[in-house]
Amino acid sequence: AMVVTSNNVPSAKYATLKAMSEFKDAEEAALWLVGETEDYYDVLEGVKMYAIGDSYFGGSQLGQHQTWVNLLGYKYGMTFHNYGIGGNTVATARGQSGNQPPMHTRYNQMPTDGDIYIIEGGRNDRHYSVPFGENDSTKATSFKGALNVIIKGIQAKNPDAFIVLVTAWSNLGESGYLGTNNDYADAMKELAEYYNDPHIVCMYAADTEYTGVDMADAKFRAKYCQTASDVSHLNADGMYLVAPKFDKWLAEAYAKFKGATLVNSAEAELFTETHEEPETNVAIETEAPEATDPATEPAPVEKGCGGFSAYAIISVIVCGACLWKKWTVDSEQ
Repeated sequence: AMVVTSNNVPSAKYATLKAMSEFKDAEEAALWLVGETEDYYDVLEGVKMYAIGDSYFGGSQLGQHQTWVNLLGYKYGMTFHNYGIGGNTVATARGQSGNQPPMHTRYNQMPTDGDIYIIEGGRNDRHYSVPFGENDSTKATSFKGALNVIIKGIQAKNPDAFIVLVTAWSNLGESGYLGTNNDYADAMKELAEYYNDPHIVCMYAADTEYTGVDMADAKFRAKYCQTASDVSHLNADGMYLVAPKFDKWLAEAYAKFKGATLVNSAEAELFTETHEEPETNVAIETEAPEATDPATEPAPVEKGCGGFSAYAIISVIVCGACLWKKWTVDSEQ
């Protein structure tokens, strides 16, 4: 179970395993251990993924390498590139800096051979009060129109591409604009539904119940944002909060698109290797290997519990039990 302990390059440790005596049977113990493992969905392994967005993907002070989209790429050994730029809009916006082209022109930088294209935005379009536009518009000065330019442009060069629209976080606390973050999120979702095309889906990040992200909540910001007053940028803890949720969501959506059966290798491997019930009353704590900086060295592809097989974990428990039993007998003698 990965625990973030730093707002810089996250380090990790593995949770202490509970004693078998705390469970009624091996199945209950295995179910608990599944909940402590890092899910791994084979359908995402090795795909080509390109992402474009604003500071949500740029990372602000955190840096791109710790954004959830980069963590996803490292985890699955993807060929990927993150085109996130802080302050960027989807549409051409009045008052926007002239030296920062909007996404509806920048998307052409992305290679045309991608399997998955992720388009994130809306927060800065709200800041500039960009009009929502119509679902069938290609007017680049409107939010939906600019999104259509990107979608149609990608599809013209890659008809088989899986296109994921990602909304802004929920924030109903800001006012004085044409709409809230949620209004732009709703517009993006409506556009994806308008297409009625399996190639185009919307990851609705404004769903606070699913993501746990509510930028209007001061307590949330104090714990998961880069500063307590920051209403946009997650810190490392925040990225690790949302990463497994987006990981699962994308895997389910992509598997459905590919007509594939969704396989979680962490769960499948664990139940395969725990077929024989181990007998132990010993809690074992394992240490994770030293973390590397994913900005300079892509993390290796890891399956299951951060790279440890379930078999290895159970073996450690059994060996620990044997040593404990021998020590107890020797002590009595």
